[in-house]
Amino acid sequence: MDTTKVLDELKTSVVKLSFDKGYIKGTLDPEVTPTGWKIKQSPKSDELVVWDISRRRWKSFRVDTVRKVQYKVGG
Repeated sequence: MDTTKVLDELKTSVVKLSFDKGYIKGTLDPEVTPTGWKIKQSPKSDELVVWDISRRRWKSFRVDTVRKVQYKVGG
């Protein structure tokens, strides 16, 4: 997974991140996240945080558990 590309896409759109046991439709777009929060994250981090648009809460995940990434998916 190209973490830099994923973070760039998350800042402006919804990205579907698939894992062995489910998926997250997440974003970091300040227009969508609660109260326009901005979270700074490093592409070198082992763990990332996204706003889960389906469950309407912040979710964290380990980068090495992501099995598939789909960019610019709908809400």
